[in-house]
Amino acid sequence: AKMVYLVQTDTTVGFLSQSAGALDHIKERANNKEFLKVYPSFKEMKKTHSHLPQKFKREIRRAKKTTFIVKQHAFRVVKDVTHADFLKPLHWMFSTSANKSTKTFELNWCEEKADIIVYTKDNFITKSSSQLYRLRQRKKERLR
Repeated sequence: AKMVYLVQTDTTVGFLSQSAGALDHIKERANNKEFLKVYPSFKEMKKTHSHLPQKFKREIRRAKKTTFIVKQHAFRVVKDVTHADFLKPLHWMFSTSANKSTKTFELNWCEEKADIIVYTKDNFITKSSSQLYRLRQRKKERLR
């Protein structure tokens, strides 16, 4: 079984894993919803997402705290150094907010659910979600 990490991400507190099933189980949600994939670098992300719309490549490379959806796949390249350093050896992770579906963050519940808890000097801070855009070949649509 793949590990589930409780981590302060570049945006908020998240559960990260390379197993979508493990995250589905914790979040108690139907496993037909795809999870966001986070990458430590643009180069790492391009290994999986080779089909990026040419028009938006520069924007994707430079964006901070921004999630993009291309052909139903949601991803974000992490610019925050601490979080990117955590991701580097793992190459990528599925990421979801650390809470029960529709509920707010509760540290005790999250600590019970995670296999590995990554504490940082700032503890856990729930900040706002990333911006969210759907990209098509020539069009960009803001979703959040």
